Amino acid sequence: MNTSAKKTVVLVDDEQSIIDSLRRTLHNEGYNLATFTNAKEALNFIQENRGNVDVIVSDNMMPELKGVDFFIQVKKHYPNVVRIMLTGQSNLEDAQNAINEGKVYKFLLKPCKPDELRAVIKKAIAQRQLWIQYKTLMKRLSEQEKILLSLEKNYPGITRIETDQSGRILISDTQDETLEDFMSKYCL
Repeated sequence: MNTSAKKTVVLVDDEQSIIDSLRRTLHNEGYNLATFTNAKEALNFIQENRGNVDVIVSDNMMPELKGVDFFIQVKKHYPNVVRIMLTGQSNLEDAQNAINEGKVYKFLLKPCKPDELRAVIKKAIAQRQLWIQYKTLMKRLSEQEKILLSLEKNYPGITRIETDQSGRILISDTQDETLEDFMSKYCL
């Protein structure tokens, strides 16, 4: 993952004036901004740019597809994309659905202070990078565990280390084993 690459932020709101305001707020932040007044169009964009969208900021109350339902679809297909709800009309049920079903990172109310929005997006990108690094490390760990299991299966005892009471590693007696014998026995 290239952490220095320009990050893509998708902005979704059915009101063009809100989109324009968000664009002005974020234009100097160095993001690739993609703006939509329709959640279905935004979803198409995300599908076309699979893996290259970092954060989505979306309104909730929109025609055709509510923000919560939009986020549920995004979460299902693109769980690494960080989702931020920015809405002017909220109720407890919408907030709960956004958090529980759409797994939003943050729920913000309009009007949102520009500095707060910038800070939340910056933290969201950092969160996404941490999640991707975590998944990469877990995949590597799984691969290493498979290698160790294979080694242990083919060469029983090779992955075990014996220590004495003080914690020093004990090296077993090889009984005049030659380097060639050792290599043929333990090297793949």
